[in-house]
Amino acid sequence: MAIKRVLLPVSGDGSFELRSDMAFHIGEKFSAQVLGLFVQAPGLVIPSFDVTGMEDVSVIVEAARQSRREAAVRAQSKFKASAERFPHVESIYRSITDDVETSFVRHARLADISVIAPPDPLEDG
Repeated sequence: MAIKRVLLPVSGDGSFELRSDMAFHIGEKFSAQVLGLFVQAPGLVIPSFDVTGMEDVSVIVEAARQSRREAAVRAQSKFKASAERFPHVESIYRSITDDVETSFVRHARLADISVIAPPDPLEDG
């Protein structure tokens, strides 16, 4: 089977650079495209007991929106930096808002190989 697309989930964890280098090396070896995918969950849940008024809600919502925008910019910047180290490897970047697990599964089914990190044994879930 020929490898034509490598899925690289873009994240803020410490293993991203290692996974990114691995994905781009695979892309280089097999002349495959590297797809960087950043996914954010769509919703923001605000527990009612933390809110004293509508002004508080708008402040919380705006802070969450700003944080999400910053995370998306950081992710794109990380992927772009990786792609620049491998200019001869075709790469594309996608940033979407959707269910995280479903999105990765959907994109992984369309890729020939996915470069993911093993689960952190110290992290719950």
